[in-house]
Amino acid sequence: MSERDSILKRKVTYDVEIRRLLLQRIYPSQLLDWMPCVYVGTKQEIQQIERNQGQASAAAKFLDAVPNFAGWSEEFIDALLTIGQKDIANILQNIFSV
Repeated sequence: MSERDSILKRKVTYDVEIRRLLLQRIYPSQLLDWMPCVYVGTKQEIQQIERNQGQASAAAKFLDAVPNFAGWSEEFIDALLTIGQKDIANILQNIFSV
């Protein structure tokens, strides 16, 4: 896992404001297609949670599982940009500028 992966993992896990924003705003099913680092089985589990339990539960599972994959931080930010969530991507990119 890269230093960027580790830094962003800590932020999405322990920074209450960042985590709350992501839990409210991300739709994992839209992001996962753009994240080849995530195993197919993990993607399927998150998508099933989104279908059966809703966006918030799937976002929580996404934030707990996806940061364990190497290369996830860059793919996550790129996926956010790809699906039009530039504001969230910018917030996450700014973490590395501090």
